[in-house]
Amino acid sequence: MSSNRSSGILCHVTSLPSADGIGNLGESSRQWLDFLAATGCNYWQILPLGPTGFGDSPYQVFSAFAGNPMLISLADFCDEGYFKKNELTPPYAVEDEEVHFLEVSQWKEQKLRILYQRYQSKIDPDLDKEISTFAANNEFWLADYCLFMAIKNKFNRHPWHMWPAEYRFRDEAALQRARDEMAEEINYQQFLQFIFHAQCLQMRQYAKSKNINLIGDIPLYVAFDSADVWSQPDLFQLNQDRIPAFVAGVPPDYFSSTGQRWGNPVYRWDVLEASHFDWWVKRIRHTVNYVDLIRLDHFRGLAAYYSIPSIYPTAENGVWIPAPGQELLQTIQDKLQVLPFIAEDLGVITPDVTALRDNFNLPGMRIFQFGFGVMEESIHKPSIYVENCVAYTGTHDNETTLGWFKLQKAEVQREVLEYLNLTSTHNLVLTCIDRLWSSQAYLTLAPIQDFLQLGNEARMNLPGTVGGNWKWKLKDWQQIEPLVQLIAQLNQTHRRGNNPDKNS
Repeated sequence: MSSNRSSGILCHVTSLPSADGIGNLGESSRQWLDFLAATGCNYWQILPLGPTGFGDSPYQVFSAFAGNPMLISLADFCDEGYFKKNELTPPYAVEDEEVHFLEVSQWKEQKLRILYQRYQSKIDPDLDKEISTFAANNEFWLADYCLFMAIKNKFNRHPWHMWPAEYRFRDEAALQRARDEMAEEINYQQFLQFIFHAQCLQMRQYAKSKNINLIGDIPLYVAFDSADVWSQPDLFQLNQDRIPAFVAGVPPDYFSSTGQRWGNPVYRWDVLEASHFDWWVKRIRHTVNYVDLIRLDHFRGLAAYYSIPSIYPTAENGVWIPAPGQELLQTIQDKLQVLPFIAEDLGVITPDVTALRDNFNLPGMRIFQFGFGVMEESIHKPSIYVENCVAYTGTHDNETTLGWFKLQKAEVQREVLEYLNLTSTHNLVLTCIDRLWSSQAYLTLAPIQDFLQLGNEARMNLPGTVGGNWKWKLKDWQQIEPLVQLIAQLNQTHRRGNNPDKNS
């Protein structure tokens, strides 16, 4: 836990303005980091950066290690002579308040393949050597991922469990034929991962030059349609047909009478433990190449996980099974000499989860919106935050604060206004943020949508739904220019962030 009072903004990379309609790791990230530096904030929180599939969710990706090529900055290659600027004008609107994922992916894939062709036509021994070094250092995941994507593209992006049996069950002779026949596509996929890696490192270096830390995000589980499950099926509870025998989720509660059935395969924790959690250690070590802190999603699943037989369409018939979280976290700490985690400990949290979090002195999360409309005094009210926590107005899964307030019952709205000492809703959201910033929490964050005081039209994700999520983005950079002085004053008043006078 940091001893300094810090602050930051939650905004996924895809939500940044850019010339091609989706945020990227190059010029749009640098412009965003310039904005953060001007506000005095010293943290930027993003969502997972993996290659997304159906539904465009960053929490359902094709690999726990690979990066999303759609986040590559094409404009950065203009200076290197690979593109002329007039080649990078997309045939769709870019100054819009949502990402048009289908149009973006089709256009950007075409340009990335042109980039690869032009790279091949150039003689650049230094770049060739960098790519070879990257491939060697990441061979433990990269080779299988590139083969996975090559085969997936061969079969029109179908999930791997629908592939012919020789690929599905990884017949080595068939895989070797695929490596030979698809060598060019495999090399292309490797090239994309190298470019993503290089731009990610450059972006992090730029952040450090601005004294800004990056907060990443790791989902506890991986997608079934992923290179991880396909290449290492022994790590997951699959049946003889390599279909999940049990899937993850959460049981019925106040919010859902049938619970949540996520569909992710659950781990074979005994196999992972026997390998000294080698896959998990590699996953965390790989991630900290790119970020300073990691929000560990569904932290309670490390104490006990909810296992649902896959034959059931809903979550009522699952059971809680103990997980070796203590052993896993200890191993990561021993191997990496650090535990760079924020524990996402939201929802119904049992004493074993609290004990696991506290045994390793990990900060938990507090959400302003969760502090109201409940019978008992809530730990999510800023006035009773502990220092060792990370406090949010809301997360990517929540309504915007304004949208949330508008949908509350009258008595809850009165409770919020009384707590904030307001007589009207004027400046409601900014007052919520101010109260958060004044709290004891060592780190406070708010989504950029809340600083802009936007309603639920700007919501990022509605859990339990597929389609229509993850699309929101800033229309242009002018949209946030008026916020610089406001946020800078907020940080100065509450002695947070990179304010040079905060410790005077």
